[in-house]
Amino acid sequence: MMFYRCDDVPVWQAWCQYHQELKAMQQAARAFAESLDAEPVYGASVYGQILVGIAPRHFDDRSDKALWSEPGYGGVRVPRQYVPKGQLKTGAQLRERFPDGRPAVTVDRARLAPLWEALGVDMPAVAKAGSTFFGYDGQFYFTTLLRAPNATVIDEHEFKQALQLSQAAQATR
Repeated sequence: MMFYRCDDVPVWQAWCQYHQELKAMQQAARAFAESLDAEPVYGASVYGQILVGIAPRHFDDRSDKALWSEPGYGGVRVPRQYVPKGQLKTGAQLRERFPDGRPAVTVDRARLAPLWEALGVDMPAVAKAGSTFFGYDGQFYFTTLLRAPNATVIDEHEFKQALQLSQAAQATR
């Protein structure tokens, strides 16, 4: 595993853009989920984060539980296609909020592709090789088995020290 640091402005801008998208997605997801008394469920990878769906709260006590599917990944439920006769209108209204079975939100993902492109790293290769990454103090740090032409190789100690400082800074926010 190789350790890298990059202080290129386009890389830092891509990292900041990712965080803006992430914040917008989380705000949209929370508002959508809250309107249905649910929690948002996210998935993450080297490609970014995505809103997978919602997990209704206190499911066994809900009056609308006949409108929801069985739970899937992370407790995610979607509106059922077929609902009891007395709830047809309510079921149809709920399904309208889930086009293609996904929550209708303005931002449903935060993409890391621009970041990997700015680093000159092949994203599918990163997905196979794995990576740990974070931004701290205007610099982007990451590990990978791949060569990163737009980054500086650093030692493991510097990487771990920056990681600890980054985590400490996040804890104080």
